[in-house]
Amino acid sequence: MRRPSGPWRALLGVVAVLILALLAASGGASGDFSAGQTFTLSDETHAFLDNLDRPVQIEVFFAEGQPGYGRVVDLIDRFRSESDAVAVTYRDPDGERAIDLGVVSGAVAVSAEDEAPVVVRTPNEADLVELIGRATGRTTPTVTAHRAPGQPLLPTPLGRRLLWLLPAVVAPLAAAATGLTITARRRRF
Repeated sequence: MRRPSGPWRALLGVVAVLILALLAASGGASGDFSAGQTFTLSDETHAFLDNLDRPVQIEVFFAEGQPGYGRVVDLIDRFRSESDAVAVTYRDPDGERAIDLGVVSGAVAVSAEDEAPVVVRTPNEADLVELIGRATGRTTPTVTAHRAPGQPLLPTPLGRRLLWLLPAVVAPLAAAATGLTITARRRRF
């Protein structure tokens, strides 16, 4: 097979860089590729947030780097992106507002309009739905969070064979895109 010549290789490189730059500028594509969709909000939560009729304020009192910070911030950001009625404020866990509410670092407070906030420490998806429901006076659904399956991603013999074929398919495609030459030799024993 003939390798791409200099101008074609340069053009291919420029196209790849442009695609990466467009993805980076647009915020990239996001998706939950975990087994069991463990980082995706449940259907009950989607329906609950879609029907919010009152604005909700979530105040996060977490110190960056604190255990659970990334998980809680990611969860709350998913809630915010799902509903325009959800507003989020990150506050200093040692600040005046934290002292007024009597909360410590790791707490999340939820309030609707001028109501008193409801506070919980290190919430999960079900906790946040319950807090929003209590703050807005709405009944909350039973949230069935996604869980990782108890079996491997590719448990069947066919799935395991396909997994072994993946490098055999991806490597030549990557080599063709970058202009590398792969030589396969068979050894005799």
